[in-house]
Amino acid sequence: MMEIADSNLNYSAVDPVSDRIRRVTPALSLELNSSRWLLAGAASFDGEQFMTHRDFNDPRARERAGMSLQYRATPRFVIALAGSYFGTNTLNDLNTDTALASARVRGKRFTATPSLKLQLSPTRSLSASANAVRTNIVNGTGMRSEEGSLGYEQRLTPRSRLTVDYAHSRINFTGDAPQLVNTDTLIVGWSRELGMYDAFSIQAGPRLTNGTRLLDANISLTHRWSRSSIALSLTQDQTTVIGTAGIVDSRSAQAKYSFTPARNLTFFTAPAFYRSSRGAFTGTVFRVAAGASYDITSFLKAELTYGRDAQHGAIDPLFADATFSRSVTSFGLSTHWR
Repeated sequence: MMEIADSNLNYSAVDPVSDRIRRVTPALSLELNSSRWLLAGAASFDGEQFMTHRDFNDPRARERAGMSLQYRATPRFVIALAGSYFGTNTLNDLNTDTALASARVRGKRFTATPSLKLQLSPTRSLSASANAVRTNIVNGTGMRSEEGSLGYEQRLTPRSRLTVDYAHSRINFTGDAPQLVNTDTLIVGWSRELGMYDAFSIQAGPRLTNGTRLLDANISLTHRWSRSSIALSLTQDQTTVIGTAGIVDSRSAQAKYSFTPARNLTFFTAPAFYRSSRGAFTGTVFRVAAGASYDITSFLKAELTYGRDAQHGAIDPLFADATFSRSVTSFGLSTHWR
């Protein structure tokens, strides 16, 4: 159960609505494991009750379900299938790559991903996968995408590895402004563990989208101390914005610092910056998050979090110069049994 204070329920730049929310999230997970088979599944939903704006009450504010099936045909050959479903009455939950504000309407996302992996040797492997995603929005723009990818991994040393991945995707936007986007990417990556406490990785390569070239890149660095850790990442790629037809250029910088002064107590802070652009429209989001978690017992945990988003501009022409802000404070108790 969680108590939440939200300063902008309707994600409005003009007339934000604030309220307190009580959220209950029942969840169930299952795992079956044998020498060759692995089956895992999980499902949960959020029931929300608002203190003032009772029209927002929703016993199924969010619904989640996922499953994965893995078959180890031989010690070197693995076949897998994964699928997921996520339904929400807050489209902002689906804009994880851009953090852009979205209308408070219901949307659904379905994914299916079959894959296989072949271990050629102790240091080399090949993989292939297909990914299908469908997003539906009430009275809005939907999206269907299919992607096929091939990957190669070479362990150069016990602490470093090289990866090469090629992917072709086809994205079909439906609604008032239908579009078809074809994309090819070739990404080369190198990662290395720098001693016991540090790790570094870089991935980069060309992306060709309907004849236009772009450089995709991701750089990440992590460092661990005895009781704390820090992770930094920089990303440049292309993505989609829920409810909007077309591809968006995306850049982001994220960091997370965590500190564990005691075995059952952890503090964290996570600032982030997102910049999304398409043509003459640009949306910039500054995000800060902080929180703490405390393990009361082996099956009961208390969590306190605070997050604030400040957005300037948007991809939507109606809000090209708008300014959005939202703060969310939450405190909750979670429990689990095995």
